[in-house]
Amino acid sequence: GAMLAALYALMPDRVASTSMAKASAIGAIGYLVGTAVGGFAAAVLINHPAVGLVLLPWTMTIAAVLIVVLARDRSNAGEPRDRLDVRAVLRSLRPPDDADFRWAFGGRFLVILALFVVAFYQLYLMTDLLGLTKQRASVVIASGTTILGAGALAASLVTGVISDRQGRRKALSV
Repeated sequence: GAMLAALYALMPDRVASTSMAKASAIGAIGYLVGTAVGGFAAAVLINHPAVGLVLLPWTMTIAAVLIVVLARDRSNAGEPRDRLDVRAVLRSLRPPDDADFRWAFGGRFLVILALFVVAFYQLYLMTDLLGLTKQRASVVIASGTTILGAGALAASLVTGVISDRQGRRKALSV
């Protein structure tokens, strides 16, 4: 999550606001492909969790190094800086007093929470509740993740293009 938050912060600095939704949709491709690949990797390693626990941090480390190397930015070492004002920093951490922000934050929080609750417990639900073997459950999880990813990818790409064409970010606003 922390890595993704940092990556999402790169986009507004590098993409024109008129193409933000398209760029966001294209960026979602990596997330969705990674989720599907992760589902298949988990299925393969379901009986060898120690291997997955070794591979995961190295995969994240390699991804971080690739971002640092491929997404180079100009240095701001010579630019003037304001004096550190602790009160201003703390004020900047306060969420905006905006109804749209609250709705977007709340909606996204609940969707992500629901996805992760299902993702974290689906193996237990399938094995304990449905009685599937670990191998069968891993195949079902990988397949379901792929279907979810394909649907989300299609929806992201279509809505991203529509949003940029309309110049609006709230889909059904008047």
